[in-house]
Order: sequence, then structure tokens, then C-alpha cells
Amino acid sequence: MRTLFSIAVIVTVLATALLTVDGWYPLVAGAPSRPVPTATARALLDRAATHALAGRIDELCAMGDSARSCQQSVADLGARRGIPRQPPRVLATEIILPNTDNGGGTVLVVGGRRRDGTRYRTDFFVHDAGVYGFKPADPVWWSGDRVASPTGSRAIPKGAVGRPSPSAPAPRRSERRG
Repeated sequence: MRTLFSIAVIVTVLATALLTVDGWYPLVAGAPSRPVPTATARALLDRAATHALAGRIDELCAMGDSARSCQQSVADLGARRGIPRQPPRVLATEIILPNTDNGGGTVLVVGGRRRDGTRYRTDFFVHDAGVYGFKPADPVWWSGDRVASPTGSRAIPKGAVGRPSPSAPAPRRSERRG
């Protein structure tokens, strides 16, 4: 019985350490979510673009929720070969209200071309990470990843651009929202 209790304590301590190191602890712990100002989301996007364009992938990945996941995203996109030459263009700004999938945050829909010429359109999602402040979930802004959110949980902030401009890259069929 004492051995079982010791194992349970060790597993709990290790799980807490892993969640804390990987940046997920505030989300698991139910930290209160604060609204993310659009200016803060844009500043984080600018910082992510600066790191990526300078080839500072470790610094880029340190910005997000999981450095390992970010580094895998960069590797999956062809390492540094896939990093765009230009910073992303913000095509739209949306607010995701707290919902069953996440605590909410601000989405900057960004677009452009990767280094190999392929177009991307990505939801750069910034949320309140509790004691870690505001963070992008995944700072790889050229990944093409979109944020799934329950119907009715997205809103357009007053005065923000709600739809991509006609000059924005056309979304691939798989990227269109229905």
C-alpha cells in the first residue's frame, strides 16, 4: 500500500513538472482568462516575425505554448527553407470568446507566401497563459494552421477588419470556413 502511494506521488509530481515546463500548466490549472488586446497580439506577431526572419527558431519557439511542438512545426514545413522572406500581412482580426475548447483569445488571420512560393493563411492565436502572460499558442505564423472554435464563439472587435481584403491570398478549399 505504501509503495502504491509513493508511485502516485511521484507520478503527480512528474506530471505537474512536465505540464509546467511545457507551458500548459496555467491552462490545466484553470487560470482566469483575460481578454487579449489586439495591439498585444500584433506586437507578439511582429516579434515572432522578427525571430523567424532572422532565423532565430529557438527564440521563436520559446514564445509559444510548447517549444517542442513549434520546432516540430518548423521541421515539418521544411526547416528554414519554408520560412517566408517577408513578414505576414494581417488579413483579419477576430476574438474567440471563452468556450468549451479553450479560454478564448485574439486571432490574427495572417497570409503571405512561404519561401518556396506556396501561399499560407494562418490563424495566429494569442491567449492568456496565466502567470506566463499573453502568448501565441503556436508562433509559426506561416504554418497554415487554423483554430477550430465552436460556432458562435468568434466575434469581430469593434473597428477591426472582419474579412480579408480582395487582394489577400485566396484560401485553399480546405481552409475555407463554412
